[in-house]
Amino acid sequence: MLALLTSSADPGVELAEAPDPEPLPSEALIAVEAISLNRGEIKALANKPPGSLTGWDLAGQEAAYPDPLLHGRSFEVARENGLRITIHAGEWGGAAQVRRALIVDPERIAHGPGAIEDAALCAELTARGVTLDMAPTSNWQGASVPSVAEHPIGPLYRMGVPVTLNTDDLTVSDLKLSEEYIKASEQIGLSLPDLWAIDRHALDAAFIDETTRDRLRAEFDLWASNVPELAGPGG
Repeated sequence: MLALLTSSADPGVELAEAPDPEPLPSEALIAVEAISLNRGEIKALANKPPGSLTGWDLAGQEAAYPDPLLHGRSFEVARENGLRITIHAGEWGGAAQVRRALIVDPERIAHGPGAIEDAALCAELTARGVTLDMAPTSNWQGASVPSVAEHPIGPLYRMGVPVTLNTDDLTVSDLKLSEEYIKASEQIGLSLPDLWAIDRHALDAAFIDETTRDRLRAEFDLWASNVPELAGPGG
């Protein structure tokens, strides 16, 4: 699970967190109720039972509060206490906002379609291994891209930028992941091997322990071994 900071003028931080109905292998649920937290409380959250809280995220009003360093100390405390870092960026502000997000040294960036505008930024994302968790339908609904078909996940993937394919919040996009995969195939033009490689990379980027990651890789590869279009692990 992720802790989610909502961007605001108050650097005291807000957290949105939802309890897991059962143990999950990833940070599947993030936002239900916002509460104010101090740094001691961040540390306490980080020290919950292993696997119950795995990552720290910043999301919210990018246009009004574009500087992630407003919450810089909170990111530091989260990282110091073993939480892994992701951040929403680039739903507004294009490539410049994605680049600005790198200042908190995230492993992942949620969205970031504007990165395609800056070849040097794409090269930096690739070199640093920063994954863009992309949501084509949501980005179209939010006017970050003109259409699902014109979403840059395909070009970014082919450039070697690490990407994953996602639905975003159910209350925003109201679609299943399988529906997003169909759109990625039929409208964006990603092939089955492309989608498999993107999907399997999600295991590499997931905020999970290595035992869980290895188990999921084995399950994924077993499934792929029965699909003629997929030659082997990772497509």
